[in-house]
Amino acid sequence: MKLTLLKRVILEFSRYRHIHHIKRVGDNLFKLELDKDIFYIDLIRSSSNIFIAPSLLAIKEYNAPFDLNLMRYCNRATIQKVEGDGENRILRFHLLQQGSYKQNYCVLQFEFTGRNTNAILIKDGIVLDALRHISHERSFRVVKIGEKLANLPQPKVSATTIADSGNFMQILERNYKQRIESQLEQNRIVAIRRIDKKIENISKKISEIPLEKNIQREAIESKKKAQILIENLYKLPARITDSHLILESDSQKVHINIPESAKSYSHTAQILFEDAKYLERKAKHIHIEREHLEQKQKFYITQQKIITQCQSIEDIAIYSQKQQRQQKGIKKEEFESFFVEGVKISFGKNRQENIALLKAAKAEDIWMHIRSIPSSHMILRSFNKKIAMPILLKAAEILVSFTQQRGGNYEIDYTRRKFVKMTEGANVQYSKYETITLKKEI
Repeated sequence: MKLTLLKRVILEFSRYRHIHHIKRVGDNLFKLELDKDIFYIDLIRSSSNIFIAPSLLAIKEYNAPFDLNLMRYCNRATIQKVEGDGENRILRFHLLQQGSYKQNYCVLQFEFTGRNTNAILIKDGIVLDALRHISHERSFRVVKIGEKLANLPQPKVSATTIADSGNFMQILERNYKQRIESQLEQNRIVAIRRIDKKIENISKKISEIPLEKNIQREAIESKKKAQILIENLYKLPARITDSHLILESDSQKVHINIPESAKSYSHTAQILFEDAKYLERKAKHIHIEREHLEQKQKFYITQQKIITQCQSIEDIAIYSQKQQRQQKGIKKEEFESFFVEGVKISFGKNRQENIALLKAAKAEDIWMHIRSIPSSHMILRSFNKKIAMPILLKAAEILVSFTQQRGGNYEIDYTRRKFVKMTEGANVQYSKYETITLKKEI
């Protein structure tokens, strides 16, 4: 963050009267709404900056104590003053919240100072909370709740820095383009490599699945050995005397390995019959396992294609987010899920997953489906809260992106799950719906 730009930011921000809303939309990224204008403040230590951009959606909602205090002291607050700190790269908002019974006064301070880059809430010189808490061991300047915040020493400069000139909004738009140029391709490569590993693992699993005819052959052999063993039981002693038998059938020698769990030769025959039945069932259903893995592989290949077309760092983060760890005792979900602004967005990859998804959904959840096309069902977990339109649009975009249909205009219907009636399999009838129209590129 250049000091010349920061001085221009201070000058321009001084013209606003209110912080309407502020929240984190990334680990180090803040969305700041001044009156009706939206700005983004990036506090990555190595490349802190301020920019404007199309609406950026986060994967999750940030609800740490710092985020709650940020909302408590800054949302709908009157801006009394915006200032800097001499030649330090610091942006300081003096804020007043007017309540029914009391007033809340605080300072929101953004520090673009290299390794100590931070966002700090201050009241009467005392730290209320901070994005990064800094201890005595890490820096001479402690940032700790309840302690006085020391001023940063002024840097030694040869001349006073003047503010950037030029169109302010164009400067911030250029900052966003530079951010994309420097980070977008790097993030894309990392995401694609991670998915490459998943595809490689699935390909290996598919290659290890035995052929149906080979399993059937094993089943026939196991059944045949069991029958030969029964035919020769009268020749064998009551107790097992050897772990390996060689018997004759049709003038051919048949080798039979005795399982360790077998208690007798007749028990061995029973085990061989059971193995044959198990192998017959496995041969009958082995295609299901292969189809499941192939569908998973197809999903990851589509996911990679989508990521190659993403035009924002945040979109790459949404489409490439890691699956949450499965909690013990909780059955693994049979469908895919993404998170946008803390809203869980799930969709099925096939008929069985669509059925499972519809059955798992709650009455107040949002259901989505592309009209007139056999495709995935989608469920947005609402937790009885109203889901904002930008999230609905992003969910519809995800649904259309993963459809195997070609490019064109698509109509996506959505309604509450309670207005969706399952008829046969994953087929449904629905009412009281609204429609989103989106265009998918070829």
